[in-house]
Amino acid sequence: GSKEHKMKTLQQIREASGDKEAYQKFFNGMLKKFGVKSAAELSGDKKKEFYDAIDAGWEGDNEED
Repeated sequence: GSKEHKMKTLQQIREASGDKEAYQKFFNGMLKKFGVKSAAELSGDKKKEFYDAIDAGWEGDNEED
């Protein structure tokens, strides 16, 4: 449905990964590492740094597939 469009980007990453639970765990672990409970608490450079770390870490974790 069209109401899901707002969450598109993260949703796409999760679906592309095919492993929502593993991604969720990874994402939550990364939040912990950054000392926040939600990505919404990050701003500016911190947010960019966070998503860069997500991208790099998630791709690295799943290379053996």
